Amino acid sequence: MTSQLDKQSAKKVVIMLEKNLPRVATEPAYRIITEDAKVSDDENTDYDAEVGIDGDKSRGAFNHSIVLEPRLEYELALRHIERDITETMYNLSSELSEVIDRNTTNNLSNSINKVLARCKEKKLGILNDINNLRMLDGYNRWREEEAKKLAEMVQHHIQRLQSPENCERARKLVCYLNRDCDFSCQLHYLVYCFVVSYATYRTLILKSEGWRYNSYGWNKVFLPISPNCVYVSPFDRIVKWPGRHYSQVMAPPTIAPSGEYQPYLPLSPPPHLAKRLNRFHGNPTAWWVGQFLKYLLRPQPSMRDFLISGIRNLSWQHPIVGVFIQNSNLGGGLVEYMTYVEDYYRMLEGNGTQQVRRIFLASDDAQVINGARSLYPHYQIIGDPEVANGMWSSTNAALNTIILDIYLLSISDHLVCAFSSHICRLAYELMQTLHTDASQRFMSVDQTYHFNISDIKTPTWTNRKKT
Repeated sequence: MTSQLDKQSAKKVVIMLEKNLPRVATEPAYRIITEDAKVSDDENTDYDAEVGIDGDKSRGAFNHSIVLEPRLEYELALRHIERDITETMYNLSSELSEVIDRNTTNNLSNSINKVLARCKEKKLGILNDINNLRMLDGYNRWREEEAKKLAEMVQHHIQRLQSPENCERARKLVCYLNRDCDFSCQLHYLVYCFVVSYATYRTLILKSEGWRYNSYGWNKVFLPISPNCVYVSPFDRIVKWPGRHYSQVMAPPTIAPSGEYQPYLPLSPPPHLAKRLNRFHGNPTAWWVGQFLKYLLRPQPSMRDFLISGIRNLSWQHPIVGVFIQNSNLGGGLVEYMTYVEDYYRMLEGNGTQQVRRIFLASDDAQVINGARSLYPHYQIIGDPEVANGMWSSTNAALNTIILDIYLLSISDHLVCAFSSHICRLAYELMQTLHTDASQRFMSVDQTYHFNISDIKTPTWTNRKKT
């Protein structure tokens, strides 16, 4: 069933992105305890309080309105099966493809391709069964509520950290938005600064004057990251990392070369969050990064109107696969990306329902979009080749294009791209804030998911005149 976005619906999509609420599908059937039930595990000391057992704290009857909570082992077992199936298919496909490349015998290649096709069908069927199991196991409502609670907890902590009662006395971390790379790369650097400030209990101060995309700075495009603490006193000395815990104003750690130690990397949520996240989410790191992106990417009214208009003009409908192809990541070509798109739609059609096949195709190469329309006429392909070639220019228009692409990729039902790309990872990270668990809603054509800043170039200032 498809639903076209009118103006009101498009507005709701953007509001959903602004708010810290996961996008929840139609609520499936869930199981309510209607008789006394015993809790056999004691791994969670807060279990009684969390599930609302009566005041005597005895391990007795549940309140009839309580939704059953899954055991950690159950969730991890499902996740383990899901991951093993995907990795097995990935390795099998990779190794057999190498065999084909080394042999010129057509019969051998055809036989291997048939084996791969059968394995792929089995994989899609099993993954679909796992998804159906999650919908029917009675735990979905608990997962949704837990995701909402944790997201609200993190957002509240960020807001409190960024709204100190006394800005002058607050400890601060100063981050300069002056990296010599595109917006997506700069945004990941800003997330890193934010995580360091969060971990060290410091208010993040963003210095963005003379920004390559808008000389007026970050606040011209997005809401200020602090409502009341945006400047550093000229009398304060910015101390280089690591400084002292009592240092009033500090700079973030410098970016270490690839392979060398980088403070607070790899990124991971605090232990008290990680334990709860592991119970409902397959990629806690991506969820954690997504929470900071959610806060950072709150648009100014003009940007918000631009996003709403962009969604409306594209006649956005579901289901849709978001595809991002960067020219430098083209690898096996458009066909490789579309193979994974085909897999997704075959999985959807596993229940016998025919789907309109559509993709949102974003690229920095207009020829990719034009080529896709020529090679795949049976697909509805949404994309604008006119804006593709100017994606990497340092202009306000290019910035708007990148932001819209990231938003549209993130609200797609499935994502196909290369995780070596910052834009691809940003879309995946932001997607985690829109669903209870979107960790499996992707296929990367090259790397596994990671948070990486070692490829971010050294600082530079453009010193552009205000326009």
